[in-house]
Amino acid sequence: MKKKIVLTGSTGVLGKAIIENLDQADHHLILHGRNEEKLASLKSLINNASFEVISFDILSQNAWDEFAENNTDMFALICCAGSYGNIGNFEEVNLKDWKHDFEVNFYGTINPIHSFLPYMKANKSGRIILFSGGGQKDLPNFSSYISSKGAIWRLTETLASECKEFGVTVNAIAPGAINSKFLTDVLEAGPEKVGEQFYNNALKQKENGGSPPEKTGECIKFLLSNNGSIVNGKTISSIWDEIDTRSDLESFNNNDIFTYKRVIDFNGSTKF
Repeated sequence: MKKKIVLTGSTGVLGKAIIENLDQADHHLILHGRNEEKLASLKSLINNASFEVISFDILSQNAWDEFAENNTDMFALICCAGSYGNIGNFEEVNLKDWKHDFEVNFYGTINPIHSFLPYMKANKSGRIILFSGGGQKDLPNFSSYISSKGAIWRLTETLASECKEFGVTVNAIAPGAINSKFLTDVLEAGPEKVGEQFYNNALKQKENGGSPPEKTGECIKFLLSNNGSIVNGKTISSIWDEIDTRSDLESFNNNDIFTYKRVIDFNGSTKF
């Protein structure tokens, strides 16, 4: 039987790279997105997988609950939907818009998890893959986005601890600076809103092609594999960490590498 996978944000650059790198013959893909025309166009990327598309509001908990009730054998959730949202100094951004942007990035991630997790636990099997973006550091002028990604980072580790005894893994991916709608939004906002240095870096990224999205697809392919079940509660850079080539997965998984921690010295002290 083919394993079911839900992918949100499936029509974006990363979503397409994920679809192309999956072992399609082994999976039934359920592709979520807002634009039905773009969803239909994804058919050209699918060769061996069975698939379906869904297009309800990502923030509708009732819609996710109903969908989960009809798909209790879900194997994996890949929560790739998100955006920078409103850009600018925190006090200058409309707070209602700020809240909505946060909800799309954070609640758009946790809603499907909340609906499917009881079934995954009951089945003693499941993979949940989230996206932490740049959540490990400050990002001036992108306060809603970075707050949501920081929350996802900590959520990843917490859910991983809750789920490990049930055969369910939870990991997050940092895909790097991809040439996608995120880049377009920065260039359209301009240096006045995003900051001069950030804008100039974006121009260089556009010129050099950015981080290859297929690296994220390869990372997710590994996390869905049998060996991928060893990795849990990690935030993985798909560009730098080469998780799919590591031979020390057990020891790698049993330490604090690729987790969110305060920086301390080797003796556990914070006195430098």
